[in-house]
Amino acid sequence: MTVARVGQGTPAFFSHEATISALKSYGYPEDEARNYAVVGCVEPTIPGKSFCSTDAALVNLPVCLELALNRGRRTGRRKRVGAETADPRTFTSSADLLDAFRRQVDHLVKRLVDDIQIIELGNRRFHPTPFSSMLVDGCIESEPFTEEDKPACNKTNGFL
Repeated sequence: MTVARVGQGTPAFFSHEATISALKSYGYPEDEARNYAVVGCVEPTIPGKSFCSTDAALVNLPVCLELALNRGRRTGRRKRVGAETADPRTFTSSADLLDAFRRQVDHLVKRLVDDIQIIELGNRRFHPTPFSSMLVDGCIESEPFTEEDKPACNKTNGFL
C-alpha cells in the first residue's frame, strides 16, 4: 500500500467485477473472462485466446470538443476532419453542445475502427507472425488466413 500511496503506479489495482463484466460484454464466455491478464498498463486480455495489438490507437477527447465547437474543423483550419455539426452560435443549451460532442466522438471512433481494420488486414497479408500465433489457441491451425478470415486471435485496442 505504501508504494501505491506515493503514486508510483505499481502495484496497479483493477476492479475484477468490472473487468470481467466488460470482457463478457465483448462476447467472451465467463470462464475465459475470469482468466484475464493485464497487458502493459491497463489492457485486459485473455491469455492463449487473443493476440492484442494494445495501445494501437488513441482518441483525443479534447479534440472532439474542439471539433464540436468548430463544426468539425480543427481551430484555424479550413478542412473538415470531423462530423459536420451545427454552428455553436445556434446552441441554446449545454445539451446541444453535448450532442455535437457525441457526434464528433462517434465520428472519430468510427474512423479509428476503419483505419485499424485496414492496418490489421495489411498485417495479416504482409506481416504474418507464426511465432506469436503459436501462443494463441487455434491460430496456427487457421493459417494461412484468407482475406475473408477474421481470426479471433487478433484484436486491437484503442483508448479514449
